[in-house]
Amino acid sequence: MMIRHYQSEDAAALSDLYRNSVMELGRRHYTAAQVAAWLSLTPDPARLDRLAQDGRLRLVAVDEVEQDSGTKRTRYLGFADLERDGHLHFLYVAPAAAGTGVAG
Repeated sequence: MMIRHYQSEDAAALSDLYRNSVMELGRRHYTAAQVAAWLSLTPDPARLDRLAQDGRLRLVAVDEVEQDSGTKRTRYLGFADLERDGHLHFLYVAPAAAGTGVAG
């Protein structure tokens, strides 16, 4: 696992990660109504990218996965977003990485 700073090309994958995390992990601990409310707030890639431009700290946890063809692809494990005032806006982990220490 590697932790790195956000890059604009991460936006679409992080939007998907948010949605998948809310749908799969949220259902374990929250009501259907709560999960539906959070899903309705899924940030689209453009919004995620705009937010990242205001000086906040956004960190992304990734793995590089080798594919059968020998090429590597980025697997997104989680992301955190800390606003300038210290407010933690986002902290989401991919369902497959839950419980592995990514959020820690």
